[in-house]
Order: sequence, then C-alpha cells, then structure tokens
Amino acid sequence: MGLTVHIYTLAHPITGEIRYVGKTCRYEKRKTEHLYEGNRTRKSNWIKSLRNLGLKPVMEPLEIIENSNDEDWQDVERFWIENLRFLGCNLTNLDSGGRRGKCQSEETRRKIGNAHKGRVRSLESRRKQGLARRGVARSAIANINHAAAMRNSVKAKEHLARMCAGNRNRITPDHVKAKISEANKGKVRTLEMRMHLSAMKTGVKRSAESIRKQSLSLLGRKHSAEHVAKRAAFHKGRKRSPETCARIAEAARRTATRKALLRQLESGST
Repeated sequence: MGLTVHIYTLAHPITGEIRYVGKTCRYEKRKTEHLYEGNRTRKSNWIKSLRNLGLKPVMEPLEIIENSNDEDWQDVERFWIENLRFLGCNLTNLDSGGRRGKCQSEETRRKIGNAHKGRVRSLESRRKQGLARRGVARSAIANINHAAAMRNSVKAKEHLARMCAGNRNRITPDHVKAKISEANKGKVRTLEMRMHLSAMKTGVKRSAESIRKQSLSLLGRKHSAEHVAKRAAFHKGRKRSPETCARIAEAARRTATRKALLRQLESGST
C-alpha cells in the first residue's frame, strides 16, 4: 500500500501571499522542519526573514494523494507550481517541481487537464486562490499569455450561463468604474476586436431596463469636437440600410419626446 502524500503551500502569515509549494509524507513534522532548515535557499532565507520579525509561515494543504505510487504526486506538484506562478505568485521554489524539476510533457499536461476537467472547486479553495492573487500584479508576459489563452478558448454554455447568473444584478462600485475607464482611455481596438464585439451583439435584444439606463447616462452629454470629427469621418460615404434609417428616425423621435417632457417639467417646477 502506498503512502499518503500532501502537496502543501507556505504563505505569509499576514498578507496570505503564497511563497512556496512543497510535498511531504510527514505533514505535521514538516511544519517544524521548515523553521530550522540549515541550507541557504530562497525559501529558507524567506523563512529566516519572517522569524527575525517574530513570525512563522502558514502551512496549508493543497491536495492529499492517498496510496501514492511515488510518481503521481510529481505531476500534481508541478501543476500547482506552474499555475500559481501563472497567477503571479512569487514562489521561492527553485524548479518546476517533482524530482529533478522536470518540465511537464504535452502528454502529462493533457492528463492533468483531463483530470481537472469538470471539477468544481470548493469555496475554501477559491478563497485561498483569491488571497494568493490579491495585490499581486501580473507581468506583461503573463498578461499576454492569459489574453491569448482566453482569446482561443470556447466556454461551455453551462459555464457562460453561470457567469451571466453571477453578474446579473451586480452593482459595480464607482472606484472600479473609474479604474476601468482610466484603463480604456485612449485604447484603440483592433479591427479583429471590433468585428468580434459586433458579432457578439448581433441579434441580441437588450432589455428595456438596459436601454433606459443607457439613455439616462447619455442624456445631456456633449461630445467633444474631436469625437464628432471622428464619427463624421467614419460614417462618410457610408450607406445605411432602410432598417437602420427607420431605427435612427425612431430614436430621434423618442429623444425629441423626452426633451419636450423635460422642458415641461422644468417650466412646471419654476
């Protein structure tokens, strides 16, 4: 019968930042061993810096492998090291995990991906991952890799339905809106991105509440001269379909009606 192997993390006791991923068959004893390691590595130097402040790293299990054959735990350890580094964790591990720090082969990655496919993470696991990512800025390369992976991913209908249900009725705080606005300011979308957004919105009917909110947000807003010039240059020589002309005329009629109602309300209040 095989041993019980723990894949665990060492985290900062105050910030919760994960700094090390390890493996042990003696989980309780390993907690003490980490505090008195004599070798000089990034991990031991980090633990020593904590001890100088009167602190100790927090050790928590990631996965427990029952009846291990002394081979299966290696892929699990590599999986967690790779993914936590991808999420931006500044790990003190010297290699990619497993014996001799071997990199994962394509076959191994496929097996790990199939093993985790359809797995629902617990709330505790998601909380730990959120704490590990909090305040950690991803590098430019990590952002590019993540964007490329998401661009080519096809989310299942069930996953999209859960995302929509989770975001429904969610109120975005003002400071988050300000950050999003500042990040998108001056950003020029590529033709591919514009075509993708257009295809996503084609045939999608917005609710009356969504239209009302957008109308209220745009009411009274004045476009800059530069914005007006850009729109004019974009629409120059463009032929609108009869359906588009009808929608524009209907929108203009509704705008005129709203303005008339506003003038009546203003005159009545005075």
